Amino acid sequence: MPRPITLADAIRHHWGCPICWFVEKRLNDFIASSLQRWMTDERERFVATQGLCPAHADLLLRWASPMGIAVLYPPLLQLAADFVALWSTLGRMPNTKPSPMKPRCPVCAERAAAEKLALRELLDLLRTEEGRQIYAESRGVCLPHFRRLWTKATGELRSWLLQTQQDQLRRLSDDLQSYRQKRETLRRHAITPAEETAWATAVEKLAGRWKALAPTESEVSCDG
Repeated sequence: MPRPITLADAIRHHWGCPICWFVEKRLNDFIASSLQRWMTDERERFVATQGLCPAHADLLLRWASPMGIAVLYPPLLQLAADFVALWSTLGRMPNTKPSPMKPRCPVCAERAAAEKLALRELLDLLRTEEGRQIYAESRGVCLPHFRRLWTKATGELRSWLLQTQQDQLRRLSDDLQSYRQKRETLRRHAITPAEETAWATAVEKLAGRWKALAPTESEVSCDG
């Protein structure tokens, strides 16, 4: 049986945020293992949540078959029709929870647990010299996860994280500019592996991965 991929492996080898990668992998595993239960033993419990949030509904489409959706979604659509009927009666959107507009997404709950675990594992790693060296040489975490990581850190680790994040951002900017220059001057053969992935890393470094993130109360979301 192959060894499970760890957060340290993601830091060493993944081009993007290791926490986003860790969380999204956990969510994919969660949905893949939950689908059969949602369609059978836990169907009523799933329907009671009123479905999935937009990000995780999109993730569901990666794993569910058309027949799976045909089993899961008819009762959710009926609940949505009842919700709109109440909306029509009230003359305003009902403020009920959960609802089709505000589901109690079970994948969001798994996301929160996975992120908490990843942050704890990363903090444990950064309390060692070897862990700090591995992290400093990597791309580091995205800014949304950096904020959460820094908040949970204490003492001199906070200062170290701030300096390391600055160094990683500047190094990434240099890699991206070098990539562009080499492409423009037809020197593609000289592009390094770090430069080759810099364009994708840059976007994720600032924003994170939508499916692996949920805004905290103090963070601004797209609909806020």
